[in-house]
Amino acid sequence: MSSNPQDRFDFDTWMQLFEENPDAFEAKRQGEIDQFMSELGDKSRDRMGKLQWRIDKERERSSSPMESCLRVHNMMWDSVYGERGLLYGLELLIKTCETREIKHNMAEILEFKRPN
Repeated sequence: MSSNPQDRFDFDTWMQLFEENPDAFEAKRQGEIDQFMSELGDKSRDRMGKLQWRIDKERERSSSPMESCLRVHNMMWDSVYGERGLLYGLELLIKTCETREIKHNMAEILEFKRPN
């Protein structure tokens, strides 16, 4: 079997399981998450665990699967465009690089004479 999760994921099978047995679906979903987490290093596992906790709380607050999907979707976009999101980090990195480049170009070059 392929190690690529996309190669193992069959949407129709998961949908059928959800429709026929939501409890089994939830158990299998949690099993997949646990398996993924077990393969991570400590630091990544801690961060992903916190993210999964947030996702689970959004799902609990939702009154329907569609609302749950929209809440998680909005979380994703907020992590890109929101305050301190990915876009903010990239813009900060670009500004930092540009500032360092300007300082480098304006440096004074010193001449050192060799001792006789």
